[in-house]
Amino acid sequence: MEILVLSLLTIIASFIAGVSGFGFAVFLMSFFPIFLGVKDANVLVSLAGIAFTVYMFVPFRRKVRWWIVARVIAGMAVGIPAGVWVLVRIDERFLSIGLGTFIILYVVYDLLFRHRIKKQVPLIFGYFAGFLGGAFAGAITAGGPPIVAFFSSLKYDKETTKANLLAYITVALLYKAVFLVYYRLITQQMLVYTAVLLIPSFIGMLGGKAVFTRISNDVFRKVVLGILFIAAVVILVKAAF
Repeated sequence: MEILVLSLLTIIASFIAGVSGFGFAVFLMSFFPIFLGVKDANVLVSLAGIAFTVYMFVPFRRKVRWWIVARVIAGMAVGIPAGVWVLVRIDERFLSIGLGTFIILYVVYDLLFRHRIKKQVPLIFGYFAGFLGGAFAGAITAGGPPIVAFFSSLKYDKETTKANLLAYITVALLYKAVFLVYYRLITQQMLVYTAVLLIPSFIGMLGGKAVFTRISNDVFRKVVLGILFIAAVVILVKAAF
């Protein structure tokens, strides 16, 4: 029964990611800890996300703006080991509250103030977004929102935004796996569960990709903001109880 529930949740998460390019980890980390505990859920979501994200990324690889993504990756390279260190030693509730608050503030900014600001966000903020996202990814496997906020602020079309997100997530997951191995957090059970969840991951992804091809840039932006807001509420509610 447990693996069936995890598979259904994975289908929903991969559908969301298929549409928006992110949300896989945020959604699953809202529910998987109920069945597995935070640390095992962190490892499983990370492992399941690797094959899924790489497959999603390949069709978009030519749209990536690598000179921008490189800044985010540089920040992430420092942030992930810091986040994994936190995972091993500190209660993740405090990080969850910070992440949820950050997401809501960004959604409010995008809806109320972004259209009034004519200048593009300075690219140097990519380093900070990368560090923040990497730290959250390492600690609670939910590092996408700060990265989404940065890439969305650059006002690219939906294909380029999604490509940049997938490029970052692919590199981040592979990098994080090194630290999961180093800290011996990967168990045989996690590897078995990862293999089982590959099929539901691809089922949901195919449905999400079909929706992505049919929506406009404006609808895509609103979908992203909606997913961010829902994720923030779930994260904050979990942290409060």
